[in-house]
Amino acid sequence: VRPSQMPAIRVARTIYRGPYEGLPQAWGEFEAWIDERGHRKAEDLWEVYAKGPESSHDPNQWETQLNRPLA
Repeated sequence: VRPSQMPAIRVARTIYRGPYEGLPQAWGEFEAWIDERGHRKAEDLWEVYAKGPESSHDPNQWETQLNRPLA
């Protein structure tokens, strides 16, 4: 892992709530939402695991931030 910086960019962002196994479907729905609005996506993307097993034993309480830079 290396620290880095990103330039100022436009980013589409959403919060997925649920177990990690649901992330592929969440990304698919999020990508479709971006496409339906005519946005062009940049190549990078990232996830932020805001709340997980360390904060709750109930996976339905977990939160993952999905971030997709826009071109």
